[in-house]
This record gives sequence, structure tokens and C-alpha cells, in this order.
Amino acid sequence: MKRLGVVVLLCLSIVLSGFTVYSANAEPPVKPVAGGTLQLPLDGDVNSLDPALFTTAGERAIIPALFDTLMIYDQTTGALDYGLARGIQVSKDGKVFRITLRKGVLFHHGRELTAEDVKFSFDRAANPATGSTAVSLLSAVEGAEVLAGGNAANGLSGVRVVDPYTIQINLSQPSMFFFTILAEPALSIVPKDLVTKDPAGFGRIPRGTGPFKLGEFGPQRIRLLKNDQYWQSGLPYLASITWTRYNTAKAIYDAFTTYETDLINLDPQYLDLLSKRGSWNKTMQTWPELTTFYFGFNMQKPPFDRPEVRRAVLLTVNAAAYLGLHGGAGEVANGVLPPGIGGHNPQRQRPVRNLKEAANLISKAGYPGGRGMPPIKISAGSMSGLQKQLLELVKADLETLGFKVQIEQIDPDKYDQYVASGQTNMFSYGWTADYPDPHNFMFNLFHSSQIGATNLTGYKNAQVDKLIDQAREERDPLKRLTLYQNIEDQIAKEVPMIPTFHPAAVRAFQSWVKGNSIHPVIPLFYAQMWLDKR
Repeated sequence: MKRLGVVVLLCLSIVLSGFTVYSANAEPPVKPVAGGTLQLPLDGDVNSLDPALFTTAGERAIIPALFDTLMIYDQTTGALDYGLARGIQVSKDGKVFRITLRKGVLFHHGRELTAEDVKFSFDRAANPATGSTAVSLLSAVEGAEVLAGGNAANGLSGVRVVDPYTIQINLSQPSMFFFTILAEPALSIVPKDLVTKDPAGFGRIPRGTGPFKLGEFGPQRIRLLKNDQYWQSGLPYLASITWTRYNTAKAIYDAFTTYETDLINLDPQYLDLLSKRGSWNKTMQTWPELTTFYFGFNMQKPPFDRPEVRRAVLLTVNAAAYLGLHGGAGEVANGVLPPGIGGHNPQRQRPVRNLKEAANLISKAGYPGGRGMPPIKISAGSMSGLQKQLLELVKADLETLGFKVQIEQIDPDKYDQYVASGQTNMFSYGWTADYPDPHNFMFNLFHSSQIGATNLTGYKNAQVDKLIDQAREERDPLKRLTLYQNIEDQIAKEVPMIPTFHPAAVRAFQSWVKGNSIHPVIPLFYAQMWLDKR
């Protein structure tokens, strides 16, 4: 496939510094074997396979097999490459993207993809009425604010069909990371005719341009079949993929060890156990997730309206113990940006745990020995075994400072709204990159415009807002990453949250699974996987 221009690739390689494609198969290349069914566990809820509406990890894992995006990631290098786009021209000011589409790309129901489908997909994803998780991804496109205000008559004014195979996107300000946005699964291209006909039902009968098409969608099993008209010649190799539901992590583990499944994402509690069994320790992969787990503070409500109290908690919590509950897979967080994201600073030092200094800070805030400290609630949207243990550890840590702590579980579907409404004092959360760029963390978690949406701590700093806006538009990649590091330094001084750890994912696979590469954004390169049981 044709590559992006040298300058663009250079910029992206710097922005995406730290990315690695992890190849599962180190043996010499062998000609792929066509056919066979890849057996995978159905992990978590899968209610909709509409790319604009997915909300669970299980849904996100399946959608790239059914749909394509304008940009994709190369399986070998991990670099951005053209997908449904055949070429992209960018204006000198970085605000205009003119995208030429591939000709002859067919949706699963046989109709050719056109620029009208791209326009429709982006308008739909950006419309708050759709309820898409992709709304914020398109916030830089002209007309996004108008659409967010309820004027949806003509969709995004900044997305215009030039001709059947050309689409133009105008941005309200330059965004260095817009190429990565175009590779985000939530912005997969959907057929305008089918979604318009049945918008509510499309997620149950999805039709994309991807390497596989829907065969069966049931509560216990989802089956995809090879798309014989796929636009990438010779792909996919597999005849089908089947996801089968298992109700517990133990059931998934047992299915793998009895060869019922070909590949699993390993639950941390089984990491050590599987590594000691047979030859599976040779077919396991560990890679850093683009995720930061943290405890956030309600900065508008006592006692965490006082920076001394927030810093005291930072000096008290035992992040290494929290990571230990995750099986030790990952690393203690020294900042907000995780490894693998541009701007991550491996030299940043986490303050050493210091209970004496923490107690002094509590006294300075007006609560000597914890006296007069209002009771606090620590909220969570899940109370799984590991999460419960984690919360109990945090509770014990805070009680050493004199806090009176109540742990509460909130309905996961209402959790974000509950936290954003300011009803809690402290909350457990995690942020995983929607796209591999530091802006995704800094803008969503700390920009004041996101208070009540993704900025759940209520953090507000005009200077930080200005720096985030500046970094978004900075075209020099090295200067841009330096800006993000400066932003993180300033935020760390104010302690709106306590990053605890960055998890690592562990995957185990049977020896006959080939082409199993991992990218931090794409769970599996389904089209290029194959099975060799010879």
C-alpha cells in the first residue's frame, strides 16, 4: 500500500514514540495456510457491533474484524498507513485534509463505498443525539460545536463531499494527531443506506467493509465469516472466527488449557499458574496497555479542596501494593501519561511514601491527627474481587491519616454521571487512550471545557488550558511533546488525582496460531492471522 509522505511519517513516528508491534511468531516466515476457524472467548458484554456505539472491551475487540477505517496501522511496523483512504493531501496550515478514497471497496451487502458514506459516518459519530463514544474525537472539525448545540440539519459543516471518491475535512485548528483519529475504530465507515433504514438495529446486523462479515450474533456465540470480496487482495486467510461465551475468568482459563480456545487475554490471577504449565510459557506475550489507573479527587468538596490533603494522600498510598493485586503485570505510575504514549517521561520520579510528612500536611490543612476531618466516600463502578481488595487497601492507607472512609459501589452505567455530579469525595477510575496521543489524556482529563464530561475531578487551571490548546496546534513534534511534559509537571504540583499504575496485558495462544501481532490500539490483526495445525 502507498505510504504517507516522508515528513508526515517522521512527525508521526516521533509522536508515537515508544510504540512497539509485538510479534508472536519469531520463526522464519512460512506461507500462510488458508482456512480454519479461530476460536476465541467472548469476554464481557457484547450488545452492539455498531462502531459508533460500542462501549465495552468485547465490542471493541470484534468491530475491527467487521469494519475498516480511513487510516490503519501496519502489522509489521506499527506505523500509520492508508486504509480506505488511497491518499491524503494536507494544507500548509494543517487545517484542511483532502482524502481520496479507494475505488471498488464493497460493503458486505454488495454496494460500493463512497464519500457519502464517510460524510454520513462522521456526521453521525459527532452528533450527540447518536450517543457515540466518538463525539470528542471530532471536536476539532469545523461545525462540531454547532452540531453539539443541537443543530444537526446538515451535519458537520467541516466535512464536505467533493465527488464520489473524495472527501474534504476542515479543522477549526491544526491537530497533529488527526491522522491517528482517522484510524480509531469508533470512526469506522458504515453504509449510509442501511444505518438510515434501521439505526437502532444496525448494531445487531452490522455490515461493514472489513475482512469478515456477520454469520451469527447470539448471546452465547458470535460467528464471523470470511469476506470473499475484501479489498485487500488475498486476505483474510481464516475462513471464520467464533467467539464463545464463558461466564468467568476461570472458565476462560480452563477452556484454553483444554484447547477449546486458540487465544486468550490472560486474567492476572492465572499469569503465574499458566507460565508453569507445559510449553505455554513460550506462547505468551506481555505488552504495555495505553492505560492509567488512578484515584481522582473531588476538588470542590472538603477535605480534598485543600491541596495539602490531596498531597498527603499521594504520600500515603502504596501504589506498588496496588500493582501487586494486578499480578504485577505493568508498572507503578510515575505520572499520568503511560509508556507507549508520546510525552511519557520515564525519568519522572514518584514521591516516596512518607507517612510522617503526610501527617504534617494533614495538620497544616487544619486537621491535626485527622480531627475535624469530614467522613469521605470512595466510589467505584465495579466491585470485582481485585477491585474490592484494592479499595480495602486504599481505605486502610487513608485510615492511618485519620480519615473515616466509606466505600460505595455505583451502578457502572451511572458511574461517570455520579462522579461528575460531585456526589463523592474520591473515586477509582482508569483512562485508556482512545487514540495514541498525549492530547487524549491531557485534554480529556484536565481541560476545563471537559468538566462534567471526562474531567471528573473538576480540575481547572487557565494556564494549563492554554498550554493544552497550544500543544494541540504545535506542528514541531519535539516542541509539542515538551509542552505535554510541562503540562504534566504543572498538574502534578496540584494533585487533582493520584495515578497508581499502568497495567500490562498478557496474551496466551496455542502454538498453531500464526500472524498474531499486537498493536497498542488494535487488539488483533484478524485479516492476517492464520492457523497451522500441520
